[in-house]
Amino acid sequence: MTSSSDLPSLNQFYIRRWFGGQFTKPVPPAKDLDLSGQTGILVGGTDGIGLACARVLAEYKLSTLILASRNMEKGRRVAAAIKEQFPSTDIQVWELEMFSYDSVQKFAKRCADLKRIDFAILGAGILPAEFKLNPSTGHELTIQVHYLSTALLTLLLLPLLKDKHPQGKPAHLTIVSSDLAHVAEFKEKTSDPLLPAFDKPIPWGMSAATERYNCCKVLLMMLVLKLKNIVDPADVIVNSVCPGMSKPTANEREYPWIVRSLLHTWRRVMGRSLEACAWIYTNAALEQGPESHGSFLTSWQIAPFPKLMYTEEGRAIMERLWAETLNECEFAGVKDIVKTMSTRN
Repeated sequence: MTSSSDLPSLNQFYIRRWFGGQFTKPVPPAKDLDLSGQTGILVGGTDGIGLACARVLAEYKLSTLILASRNMEKGRRVAAAIKEQFPSTDIQVWELEMFSYDSVQKFAKRCADLKRIDFAILGAGILPAEFKLNPSTGHELTIQVHYLSTALLTLLLLPLLKDKHPQGKPAHLTIVSSDLAHVAEFKEKTSDPLLPAFDKPIPWGMSAATERYNCCKVLLMMLVLKLKNIVDPADVIVNSVCPGMSKPTANEREYPWIVRSLLHTWRRVMGRSLEACAWIYTNAALEQGPESHGSFLTSWQIAPFPKLMYTEEGRAIMERLWAETLNECEFAGVKDIVKTMSTRN
């Protein structure tokens, strides 16, 4: 199967493609999927699609689920509710605060103590109602959670996934992205350096917050594509996935009430069920093979990247982003980690 980088860029109006995707018939996991004996990591699994994903994993007999949560009380409530329905799954709630690099490192260090890791699904997200800088890093909150901390966690988990997956079967690392990357304006792309441009105060509202979200999803796709040529898919299959728009969830609680009302109506009409969205997560993290390595998936199939990523300009931005990401996270020794994973350069 062709990878995202080998596909032509999107040659139809985004909205037409989006509507087609939303009405794709849902594809549940294979009937014979059995996760007995496996250990998985789920970040962003206490709300919405992530919570539905946790339930699907337990339904398919996952032996051990590491459920990352910034709110331990909420995480324990979620785990208890799932355990009540699926008592055979060992659900361990581990603290993870994506605003804190220290917390990310501590979480990864705990993962190093696991005897086995089969997959990780990274889906932490935020859509802040106002522009704010993260006090501990100085970065804008959206870029911190969606890109920087996710990139750090990705790099820290890669060698663990490589070393702790069962022999003869690669591990999976799946990063939640979005089709909305296709409509990102990405005005910061000409900035050099790139990452500090996202920390400059700008007028903030729903439009700016959504644009920042969209940009972060482009950055995540660039990260995944860069890792394609570094990580051997025989060790770890790295991909990104968009679950599509779901039915209403509690994740819009920070939006103004009029926006919440409109979104609620729109989602009720157009959204997929949370379970169907979760199936897209599990398809990418459990059922897709090496052909998905370094690719973007949506509606259960490999899909094109944003047009920018097929251009010389886009490739130059990707290289600049990669260098800046390694420098940003070097306190955690990520350059040495990349060297240990670099079997394909």
